[in-house]
Amino acid sequence: MNTPACLRLNILLSAIAAIAAIFMVSPSARAANATWNGTTDALWSTTTNWSASPVPGVGNTATFNNAGNGNTTITVGTISLSNITFDTAGAAAYTLGTSADTITFANGTTTAVNMNGTVTANETVNANLTLGTAIASTTTFQNDSTGLLTLGGAITGGTGGTAAAKTVTIAGAGNTVMSGIISNGGATSVALTKTGTGTLTLSNANTFTGATAINAGILNYRNGTAFGTNSAITVASGATAQVQGTIAGGSQLLKIAGTGATGATGALENVSGTNSYAGLLQLTAASTISSDAGTLTLSNAGTITGATFGLTLAGAGNGNIAGIIGTTTGTLAKTGAGTWTLSGANTYSGATTLTSGILRATTSASVLGTGALTLAGGELQLANASGTNLSFNNNTTLGGANTQITADLTASGAANTYTLGTLSIGSQVLTIQPGANVTGGTAGVTFGATTLNATGTVFNTGANTNLTLGALTNAVNNVSNGNFFKLGAGTLTLGTASARTQGVVYLNAGTLVLGGTVGTGDALGTTGSTLALGGGTLDLATDASVLARTTTLLGNATILSDKATAASAGITQTLGTLTSVGTNTLTIGKGANATSGTPGMAFGAATINAATTFTVNTGAALTLNSTLAETGNGTITF
Repeated sequence: MNTPACLRLNILLSAIAAIAAIFMVSPSARAANATWNGTTDALWSTTTNWSASPVPGVGNTATFNNAGNGNTTITVGTISLSNITFDTAGAAAYTLGTSADTITFANGTTTAVNMNGTVTANETVNANLTLGTAIASTTTFQNDSTGLLTLGGAITGGTGGTAAAKTVTIAGAGNTVMSGIISNGGATSVALTKTGTGTLTLSNANTFTGATAINAGILNYRNGTAFGTNSAITVASGATAQVQGTIAGGSQLLKIAGTGATGATGALENVSGTNSYAGLLQLTAASTISSDAGTLTLSNAGTITGATFGLTLAGAGNGNIAGIIGTTTGTLAKTGAGTWTLSGANTYSGATTLTSGILRATTSASVLGTGALTLAGGELQLANASGTNLSFNNNTTLGGANTQITADLTASGAANTYTLGTLSIGSQVLTIQPGANVTGGTAGVTFGATTLNATGTVFNTGANTNLTLGALTNAVNNVSNGNFFKLGAGTLTLGTASARTQGVVYLNAGTLVLGGTVGTGDALGTTGSTLALGGGTLDLATDASVLARTTTLLGNATILSDKATAASAGITQTLGTLTSVGTNTLTIGKGANATSGTPGMAFGAATINAATTFTVNTGAALTLNSTLAETGNGTITF
């Protein structure tokens, strides 16, 4: 019966049957999870290349775990997937797609590419990657293998839906390279997060605007805009941001913490090349910045913040910090064989410690902060423009290892003098040298009150240098404590009366100037402190005679009868008993300030243990309580 009602019923039943037929199609007729076999060719779209039919598509996983019949460079086309998995040690080295291909991954929290731990080959995805639509999502690329995962195509947020923020996460113990451009696309922003102990390398000029979080492992960047634009970069404790190449850039706030990832040397690490970072720096915990090779410059002139946190500058390479270290009570430590240069008006008040390499302090009197300075090795270079001396005033302790202080300039010119605070020194060698930029004059370093904490201190002043020390004090007065040596062709000036009652001063080279006023003690202390002359020149530059202390002649030496007041009449400087040990020559002369009269030198009883020659220069006089032959043009009085 073909009534209208029957016709309508037949149409409805046909429609239901058609819909049912659609859902009853076997799984092999729809996109499926499948494994690549490469049986026929290198086209993703060829169904016979896969373990199931049709080819993987929306919501599916494509697995690569074999040799692929030699078809390992695959033309992808434009597809949608849930996941690409590389699995087993038998997986060949695959290359999926080119810049002409596009893979769109699902929304949500998904793992887009996964290299399992058994994989040993390097795997490459060169197709452009779209992170779903524009809605919020987190897409992870995981490499737990010993092979390298390369993502060579552009990575971008998709379109459609309500635009929101997306995150790309690079995870795993394996290493990953992202050489394509990461951009927001249709999303409001794309952020980058690095987890896992592996290394992520960024080599392109990215434009994403989300934050970069390096939570673990190493992120190695080789482009000045690798971190995109605008948002902050955070390096968690145990992670590292590495810079490599010859690049300039980076304007974002960089937050760092800790000593770096395993295998790295700092939370921020210059691997090689001449590189600079222009953004501000913030310490979120005690932090290490290292330059392994080349030079890293932190060029932002603003303030490095991070109240109370210490900053360590390390590495065999070089570094420059132009900004102000403003970490309140935070400390600064310089380690490693390289050179770090500071030039900001730093305000931190914690201690500054140099243990190795070179710490170069330039331009500002507060560049070393306001706290104490400990020199436990290495070289401290002090530098400013010629003609502008600097007073740093940091109280200084030498401890542990020998240290050099270099009085330099920021450009070629005549030498400056630099002033530090008090000095505390044990049995170390303190060497003073002029810097490479000094072309004339005397390079000077001045300390305030100086405490000798042990015997055997050595002051080694290089040619054309002058080290000036304030009042000397022995930490403990005993027979040997406070013995010190003057070495080197330069000058050691002692210009303040001392209360030392023990210790021998050995002058072996250069000039030792004893100046200042004389009371119960002179610049060497009371007569309990003695002199041993093994070489060099002793310049007695006081307006009243120094104290009559015991003097031993151990080598060829010169004594100048001088004055503290320029262009004044000479006096007779009187020392105590004189003992000459060995075949020596003692020369007596007048100092530069004794321009009139007859500057003289007098000793008490003299004991001569070998052939000794006394030379008296023109205009000087020598008085001894012994009968000796005269050599020279001066006068000897017996």
